[in-house]
Amino acid sequence: MADMSFVGNPDRPKRIYSPAGNWKGGYFELCLVYAEASNDDLRRALGALWAHPAIWGCVADMWPEPALQPRVDPAVATQLLDHPWYGVAELPNGVLAAAASFVTRGAGYASKVTLGVPMGALELAYPVGAYPFADARSLEWRTEVSEWLADIGASIYEVAPFRFGLIDHEVAVAVEVETIHQVPEIRWEGYLWPENGQLRWYPQTQDSPAEITGSLE
Repeated sequence: MADMSFVGNPDRPKRIYSPAGNWKGGYFELCLVYAEASNDDLRRALGALWAHPAIWGCVADMWPEPALQPRVDPAVATQLLDHPWYGVAELPNGVLAAAASFVTRGAGYASKVTLGVPMGALELAYPVGAYPFADARSLEWRTEVSEWLADIGASIYEVAPFRFGLIDHEVAVAVEVETIHQVPEIRWEGYLWPENGQLRWYPQTQDSPAEITGSLE
């Protein structure tokens, strides 16, 4: 893992949040879904997320650069579940990118803990093209980033087991999690799915949501 200690060094602030378009395009996300989760469950999940060695945090805002903001200890951040928290992720190719966490507390089945990397930040590290819209580009980057997020999800599962996880673009809002009871055969999002006490990774089978819509018509 890269040494990210300089990220929080105001004497050497690195341009991670401020490149043009960095926050555009929504988030490529790991979304963990909890059934009847308590606040303690969500706090454990959020704490495990920010404790991962590939993730540095937290700060309170997406501006200015993280080195120029007071760092919030993750143990403190987990007490404020309704606050989005921002940090820096070391992507699997070694590039440092903006990252953010969100917690959605819903009734019963709908509580979610999400880690997202903005598409604009990914574009500085990978040839993401027009994703999530299909544009004939290779999706090798999606495979690499999805597997990286799946590994982060697996580390969280060891501390705070979840009902299932989803990985792809804006899955926290695009997928009606209450309707999911099994891994679909045709899917544009990847699934982290517990089976017999083991967490399995089911990668995406389609290029984009539009492709699935077209295949079902």
